[in-house]
Amino acid sequence: MFKQKVWPIAIGLIGLVTLSSAACAKEEVVSQHQFTVSQTTEISIDNSVGEIEFIRGDTDQMVIELTIKETDDGFFYGGGDVYAVDLVSDWSGEQLRLSIEPDEDVQAHWRITMPKVAEISVDMGVGEISGEIYTTHSSFDLGVGEINLDVYGEDIARISIDAGIGDSKITGFSQGKNETTRAMVSSESDAHGNGQYRLTADVGVGEARLNVKGLK
Repeated sequence: MFKQKVWPIAIGLIGLVTLSSAACAKEEVVSQHQFTVSQTTEISIDNSVGEIEFIRGDTDQMVIELTIKETDDGFFYGGGDVYAVDLVSDWSGEQLRLSIEPDEDVQAHWRITMPKVAEISVDMGVGEISGEIYTTHSSFDLGVGEINLDVYGEDIARISIDAGIGDSKITGFSQGKNETTRAMVSSESDAHGNGQYRLTADVGVGEARLNVKGLK
């Protein structure tokens, strides 16, 4: 009698677990995009939530592997429609602006092979900016998360990092003055050199670190 009661309960629990697992499985879409760039190209990237990972490239091709995932906004229902998201590219002279649309309720992982360009600008809401780039005019603006970049080349005029709530750090820079000022919850790091490029990194809440390396 006891076994007869247990089996229906067990089967029901298995069905519930299966339903929960299916509901928790997140959809993702991967696509690849390629752009011809040069040392006069200015790149601007706008992203809401996710991760941007830079890899140094040695050709004139900027390659983007873009992974779009659902957010965790619901238990039985996922986030946005990952199949409706497109990479939007807009050329204006030497300026290339990149973003995704629609960007509601999705997170994007950008894996970017980036050659030497004239300028890199990133504006992101929540997530992580990481990897390695060639030294150039650069600005990284992040609302919440972490910036952790290796910068190859010491032709630097100034590096400026600001963390509203969190920590900032400049490492590896040996061509000039380097200092960090910390308040109760904020942190600012500044370095000055005799080169030509200016780099800034700002994070509202989180950590920001730029590590300067020689070209190799």
